[in-house]
Amino acid sequence: MGEEMTEVRGARLRGRPVSKGGRKKLPKKFVYAYATYKKRQDVIESFDAVGMASTLDKHFHHLHGVQRETARKKVYAWTKQCEHIKAKALNPRTAHHKCSRELGMGTTLPRGKRKSDWRGGWYQCERMGCQ
Repeated sequence: MGEEMTEVRGARLRGRPVSKGGRKKLPKKFVYAYATYKKRQDVIESFDAVGMASTLDKHFHHLHGVQRETARKKVYAWTKQCEHIKAKALNPRTAHHKCSRELGMGTTLPRGKRKSDWRGGWYQCERMGCQ
């Protein structure tokens, strides 16, 4: 029994070895921060009512420097798409979404169908170059 215990103690450890001193995970930046359609609609309405400076102070008060400048550019981009954003924000099903795709974008052709015979896949045909 004593011999068995010594063999177990001297055995190599199982599993992945511990790696110390390596690179740590980089801090998350503000690049991929998305807003819902409802939030975008609120920002656009605030921009129309009180202007850019007050809108940034109200909705993006936690941002400074380059991040605040990025938020300003996003607000201007949202005002250009205000009709699309308004339509999505007013629909309760899509108000909490952060992005949307056009219909047919994720559609694939069934087996045995030719691209020219299928009328629903206009985007698929554009992407693949069929005419």
